Amino acid sequence: MQLQRMRSDAVGLKLFFPVPVALWAMGTGKGFHFRLKGGRKMAVEIAPRITVDPRVRFGKPVIKGTRVPVDLIVGKLAGGMSVEEVAREYEITEEDVRAALRYAAEILSAEEVRISS
Repeated sequence: MQLQRMRSDAVGLKLFFPVPVALWAMGTGKGFHFRLKGGRKMAVEIAPRITVDPRVRFGKPVIKGTRVPVDLIVGKLAGGMSVEEVAREYEITEEDVRAALRYAAEILSAEEVRISS
């Protein structure tokens, strides 16, 4: 079975990630809900080194095994910090920082912006 990741925003983007367990996800506009068939919530690796767990940071994508959100890492880099500084500041590896950038790039590459006049 596949994990279905849906964004219910103005662009109507739908992304699908294969996951080796049977679960489902539903976009609510505020995040994603992940449940096993029995109703238990769980962490899901949605990209290499990136996980989502409803019990960690309200289900925001984080570096696997930490509570460090991907958007925080990208924001720090955008603010001028180096990869090394971010890794040192949040006690993660430089590869974790690059994984956060790869994940953000994948999400943005699939985004569609529709402009209506």
